[in-house]
Amino acid sequence: MIELQPESVVFVRAFLATTVGILVLFVGKALNQRVGALREYNIPEPVTGGLLVAVGLWALYLATGYRVIFELHIRDVLLVYFFTTIGLNARFSDLKAGGRPFVVLCLLVSLFLVLQDALAVALAKVVGWSPSMGLLVLRRRDAGTTRRARHGHAPAAATRSRSIHDAQARSRRRGSVARRRFWDPRDSCVRLPIGRRRAAG
Repeated sequence: MIELQPESVVFVRAFLATTVGILVLFVGKALNQRVGALREYNIPEPVTGGLLVAVGLWALYLATGYRVIFELHIRDVLLVYFFTTIGLNARFSDLKAGGRPFVVLCLLVSLFLVLQDALAVALAKVVGWSPSMGLLVLRRRDAGTTRRARHGHAPAAATRSRSIHDAQARSRRRGSVARRRFWDPRDSCVRLPIGRRRAAG
């Protein structure tokens, strides 16, 4: 579960990292219940506990020189699940209370989301990127992926898009190297001394 790596790195595997994350959530919840300012300003429990743990790990690094790194693959998966299902507790009575303006707003937002995604995919194809990368970079930070699922969905989507983009970049590099291996006489004969002598004769 814990692996000591070179350069004073302590690597925490996914299972233990998830367990620590749950404990950090409970710590943050307890702190928010005891500190009124945190409740008054609506500081989320994960932020409270996470900041406390971050300060502790920073102090550990200053004291011992060891860096603690968590395996974050499970975080990306859980974030997608969480922000995909976060609206399941919505009630139809709340939707009915919004009336016609709310319905019009939902329709317009859905329409512009579809148009935005279509434009992002089209531009990504033009510049040779993957469609998922286009969805992330078309708009500024507070739009696109983060507007629909807020900040938690962005790192998960960004990690996936980066892996796809890196794989495509490696494929393009391998293709260019393979093309350079084939010798084209038109590219090199003018540089040969015998070619210059024949031209002069």
